[in-house]
Amino acid sequence: MKLRRLFSKKIIFGLMAAAVILFALAYAAAQPNSFLRYTMFRTAYSVPQTRGWMLRQYSYFLDNNNAGYMGISIERFLCSRLASNPPDAEMKAVLEFYSLRAGGREGYGITQLPDEVRRRAIPLLLGRLDAYDNRQAYGALVMVEQMRRGKIVCKAYFFPRDFLKSAPPNFNEREWWVEKGLPEAKTSFQTWWNSNVSWQEKKSADPLGSSNVMISENCG
Repeated sequence: MKLRRLFSKKIIFGLMAAAVILFALAYAAAQPNSFLRYTMFRTAYSVPQTRGWMLRQYSYFLDNNNAGYMGISIERFLCSRLASNPPDAEMKAVLEFYSLRAGGREGYGITQLPDEVRRRAIPLLLGRLDAYDNRQAYGALVMVEQMRRGKIVCKAYFFPRDFLKSAPPNFNEREWWVEKGLPEAKTSFQTWWNSNVSWQEKKSADPLGSSNVMISENCG
């Protein structure tokens, strides 16, 4: 009987937590700049068991609301969580969220994290590349590059290094990224990270330097 009651309480707690999270997400989407939005986000974030799921759902909400931007208060909060040296599960969840926002919707705080946080974050991002789809893998690599540089790569995009020379008439960027760009970029970034050199040397070395892939930016 006690076990049944305990099980029932866990179910009730789980349903309540899910309800709070869904309400927080809906309100955050509808009221992107309010203090209550930030408070609801913090409330939803405080449930460790559903944190990763909540951040993914929130990212999907942002895709269609507030021009995709999370807002400065939430950005500062998430960066403060990363800087606090959280457990791996929390850090991975936040980094996954950032990999979904990368490419112009990630904010500037992520590049200002202390070196020790960036050194811890980079292998966590690179270690998830094979689990991500093509779009999220792109975001993860952009995040790694921005952490290496310590600054935002504005509206980052990848393209072939020999593109201007060869100028293929029917170039399909998505097709190239899936078939050639992403596999080569993955290998290059992982080789760069696993190289037996110091962090300072890694920061000054272009991971894509010897590949046929370039990362550039378009801030116009």
